[in-house]
Amino acid sequence: MHAYIFYPLMLHLMTRGKVLNENAFLKTDNLPAVAILLSVHNEEQVIASKIESTFETNYPVSKIRMIIGSDFSRDRTNEIIRGYQKKHPQILFKDF
Repeated sequence: MHAYIFYPLMLHLMTRGKVLNENAFLKTDNLPAVAILLSVHNEEQVIASKIESTFETNYPVSKIRMIIGSDFSRDRTNEIIRGYQKKHPQILFKDF
């Protein structure tokens, strides 16, 4: 029971007066390229939101490369990914 009372109280006291961090970088900074690897299987319910959230980040989109491998998906996963490839040419897609 004390974990439900004292732990939140302790966190509140320790973080009182803290200010959230500002962005650690600017989009104009010379940032490294990043690659995001996804292995998917029958992900039609969530694949669109995964792709959209990746490209809605504060990181420069030109520095992001997304590599997606579909493992014999039998739903609309592959079709959805191919649709996003038209909008985001940084997506490299391989279906097996």
